[in-house]
This record gives sequence, structure tokens and C-alpha cells, in this order.
Amino acid sequence: TVGIDVTSTTLGNLINTIPANALSSTGGGVSITNTTPASATVTVVGVAAPTVTKAFAPNTVWVGDTSVLAITINNRSVVIPLTQVSITDTLPTNVAVANPALPANALQNCGGSAAVAATPGGSSVTLTGGTIAPGSSCVVRVNVTSATPGVYTNTIPANAVTTQEGVTNGSPASA
Repeated sequence: TVGIDVTSTTLGNLINTIPANALSSTGGGVSITNTTPASATVTVVGVAAPTVTKAFAPNTVWVGDTSVLAITINNRSVVIPLTQVSITDTLPTNVAVANPALPANALQNCGGSAAVAATPGGSSVTLTGGTIAPGSSCVVRVNVTSATPGVYTNTIPANAVTTQEGVTNGSPASA
């Protein structure tokens, strides 16, 4: 038996065939060959790109009050988990991470190695090391506030999510 690791960027059932008489060996004065073809099939599946949504709760607050920003990353694949998921959300001008930065449910369904970084007074929120099960969503929550009245839109751009699988969000998300 000979084993060879292979990779492919082509999706589907891929068949590798060794034709009859393509292998030969000589040993002990005797030559041998494969008299019939040998085939093996590998199925290459694709990983669906994740989607990102976000929301503020409540979405209207008094100056200095706290709102919870929730960033939801959805794994649309029904077979493959997303691993080493990371994302950074830069808050709009005049919106900052509140103190305390993280609510009790800061990470939900993001995997045991996930970590969120958000410093009180800071202007960004970062998720690292996330794992999102197939068909599941990881939710990152952080407390935010503003000392300046106004209407603020917070946008995560397309291609902001990174994963070990090489897929990213194709669309921006705003709240």
C-alpha cells in the first residue's frame, strides 16, 4: 500500500485511475504488472462563506449610557466547522468601548479557544481563535457608549472575517 496526501481546489467527486499495465515491478527474476485498472474517488466539498450581522440593544441611549453591540458570525456550511475565526470591528468616531467592556454573555457559541479583546475607552473590538460549528452562529457582545449626541452607523466591511478555511464574509454588516 502506498499513501499520498493530495489537495484540490476543484469541488466534486474526483476520480484518480491507474490504467491497466501502468505499474510494473521486477523482483526475483520475475516481472509483474497491474492487469486491471485501479481507481479511487475523493470527494472535495466547499466551505460556504460566513455571513455577518450586527445590532445595538438598545439602539437609542442617552449620552453616557451603555448599549450592547452584538456581532453575529453565521457558519452557513452544514458539514464543516469554521476554525481560527477572527474579526476586528472598528467603532465609529465618538463611540467607545464602555466600562465594563464585556457583558456576562460576551461570547456565545464561539468555541473554547475564542477570546474577545475590547478595552474600556477603546475604539475597536476583536475576536480571535473562534470555532463555529456547522450551521451555527458565534455571537460577540461588547458594551459601548458615547459622550457625544448623534446618530452613528457602525459597519464591518466585506472580507473582514478570517478563517483557517480561507473563507470570509462577502457582504458588509451595519448597525
